[in-house]
Amino acid sequence: MKYYAFLVPLLFGYAQAQETDSSLAGWSFGGAPGTDYTVEITESPYGAKCAFIYSLSGTRTTWGGLGQAISAANYLGRSIEVAATIKTEDLKGWSGLWARIDAADGRVISLDNMSDRPLFGTTDWQRKRIVLAVPEDAARIVFGAIQNGAGRTWVDEFDIAVAPPAAQPTMGPSQNSYYNEPAYESLPKTAINLDFEL
Repeated sequence: MKYYAFLVPLLFGYAQAQETDSSLAGWSFGGAPGTDYTVEITESPYGAKCAFIYSLSGTRTTWGGLGQAISAANYLGRSIEVAATIKTEDLKGWSGLWARIDAADGRVISLDNMSDRPLFGTTDWQRKRIVLAVPEDAARIVFGAIQNGAGRTWVDEFDIAVAPPAAQPTMGPSQNSYYNEPAYESLPKTAINLDFEL
């Protein structure tokens, strides 16, 4: 089953797709308005399934992808590491992982979408990671994969965990005042379906 990208505020405010598939349980889907990004499940060399993002007509000003939100409660005062295995083909823009830390009122505390170290063109499977500090006022952690422009991106084997003590954040606190929807009280404390096998 395919999921067509829809507009949500600033990289996935936490809205669930209207249609669901057991292989995509736990994930949300987003994109720039009026674009044709598609997210679906396909075969993976790391298991039976992986997520597949593609667009035939996306431009460098558009984006699409997937994300998942959890409570920040288990990570307060520490840093998280979000990692996944990712592959690209014929990108006209770029792709990468992304992670965001939000306060309870929806304020973006920090955001890293790998735009300073993106994947271009065609790349083989490789492990990428993001490290972000989770301050005591954090309420929500959102993470996933993003594609900018036309091309294809495969992603699998996500992991989110407390970062090793020596790991340095890949992005600091946000310098601008961006807001998403306030954090929901019912956010799950742990992520699910990180390998797209459910």
